[in-house]
Amino acid sequence: MKMRILTIFILAVFLLQFSHGVILIPLSLLSIFSFSLGAVFLAILGAYLIATGATGILGVMTMALALLAVEVGELERIKAPASHYLIATLSVGLAIPLYLITLGLSTLKFPLDVTWIAVVFAFALYIFIRQSLFNG
Repeated sequence: MKMRILTIFILAVFLLQFSHGVILIPLSLLSIFSFSLGAVFLAILGAYLIATGATGILGVMTMALALLAVEVGELERIKAPASHYLIATLSVGLAIPLYLITLGLSTLKFPLDVTWIAVVFAFALYIFIRQSLFNG
């Protein structure tokens, strides 16, 4: 429970950086109750970040923290070993280097927007986490 609360607290600090971000803070608590409600929060947060144009490094870090909060909640529910927390944290931490890679690719004038590439990387990371932690 401590790790989940700490992650949500850090997420709340990031959400305060956005206009109307304070509205999303109570929604972030949905991940405490169930994984499905946490997934709903991730969808709402993603739509909010794209709608407000928060597609920079702050937006990526915010989405990564939200993903980590949902995953940590699930890990705590199943009473996973400490190594799983480390793997989840490191995996989500790769969002920043991946964002920088996509930013570098965008300077090469690929026709894809950096945000869409980052979203694809985030979903691939999510699938990797779910498969490696819960099926292995």
